[in-house]
Amino acid sequence: MIKNILLAFLYLLAGSQFLAAQADDSENPRQPRGKKAYFVCTSFPKGFKNPITVRTGKKIQQVELSKRSASDPIKLTASGIVEVVELKENPAEGEDPYQVIAKAVVKTTSKDSLIILSPAEAKKTGSTQVYSTSVQDLTKFKGGDYLYINLSPTEIVVKLGDKKLRVKPRSSKIYDAKNLKKAVNVATSYGYLDKGSKQWKLLSASTVVLRPTRREICVFGWNKKFNRVSYHGITFTEVVE
Repeated sequence: MIKNILLAFLYLLAGSQFLAAQADDSENPRQPRGKKAYFVCTSFPKGFKNPITVRTGKKIQQVELSKRSASDPIKLTASGIVEVVELKENPAEGEDPYQVIAKAVVKTTSKDSLIILSPAEAKKTGSTQVYSTSVQDLTKFKGGDYLYINLSPTEIVVKLGDKKLRVKPRSSKIYDAKNLKKAVNVATSYGYLDKGSKQWKLLSASTVVLRPTRREICVFGWNKKFNRVSYHGITFTEVVE
């Protein structure tokens, strides 16, 4: 009798633990457990389809992208391989039904990462790549920091408070806010090197608010229509524990 009561109690306890685990998993479905990655897209190419289709291992999922904020995170597999894919129109029997249009490999040592998608400049013969990718380890990009990505053909200079950063073409740099504890206003200006006159020219000047709960990304591009540097910001509010 006592044995049966004990077994029933253990059964109920196991069931409650299982339900609790389910509740924990569904409590915040946008925050998968384990190593994860977020997406940002610097600009949307012609014919861009949103949401994008992402493959990690055998899992296929949809990820909504925005030009102004980071996506919800995806859980990474042990390989760290992340592919952006599209369904082929008429795949042959036994063929992979998906065409890879972008691929990133995240270091397995990174807990949280940011995958930056940029429209590919020129396709190599036979290439299906629509985006080029770069990966930013988020442990090196903290709350209050700025990540500057220069996709323009000229050098960019950033003045943020008493700091000055020079960002070469096709490169990036991080402004380190040094473990910012509270919001602070900082004067900032952006300039670029004019290739014709070889002089630095002002792009914009303003005051920004650095917040410990946010990481900001500034993407510099090139406006072909007006033949000048362009830029836009992306806010990333997820804070690494």
